[in-house]
Formats: sequence, C-alpha cells, structure tokens
Amino acid sequence: MPSTMVPTATAIDHSLRSMGFDLTSFLKSVDVQTVGVLALLLFAGVLLFDLFNYGYSAYSGNTSTYASYGRSLITSAAHVWDERDQQGLHSDGRGSRNLDSTTQILDSLAKAVLKYEELADNVVQN
Repeated sequence: MPSTMVPTATAIDHSLRSMGFDLTSFLKSVDVQTVGVLALLLFAGVLLFDLFNYGYSAYSGNTSTYASYGRSLITSAAHVWDERDQQGLHSDGRGSRNLDSTTQILDSLAKAVLKYEELADNVVQN
C-alpha cells in the first residue's frame, strides 16, 4: 500500500476492532462457495430482468427503445473506470507492482467496452 494509505487503513482497522469487529478473522471465515452462489444468483436475476423487459417492450411494440440493464451496468462501470480521476476515484494503486497488471487489464476492458458502445451507437444512428 502507498505510505499515505497505511495510517488510514490502520485507523479503520483499530476502529472496527474497538467495536468488536475483526476484519482479518471475517475475511478468513468467508465461505467462497456461498459468495460464488450469490454472484451467480445475481447474474441470473439481471438476466431474467433483462428478458422480462425485452419481452414487455416486444409486447408493447417498441423494441427499438429497449436497452439492456446488464449492458448499461457494464457501460456505466467502464465510464466510471475511464473517468476515475475526474470523479475523485484516484488510483493509488497505479504504479504499484502488485496492481499494475490489474489496472492495465481494467483499462483495456474499459476501452473495449466504450469502443464497442461507440460502434453500436453509430450503427443505430445511420
């Protein structure tokens, strides 16, 4: 962690321990299988919600205005990642050896999503 984050992390950990919550023991006791099942259920819920919305828009006869909820979530996440400096989400991990490859991957994914959205918008407008 950068040296500016260490006092903040220590203060947060001390505050949580004073309230009787130990973060390290909580993270050690997290059941990975339960987290995976919950993530899968969340994904299935978004997919079903998208299918229901598309079915309703097809029923009402205006599928041209349909926008996928999952697609807009991904696009919103890409916009937030791309504009993180302007929104105050400074990447303190940038430049650190541990997170350098992760930030490069997230940069590439955000650029790909935004490029795809730009191409899809151009096709619709023409």
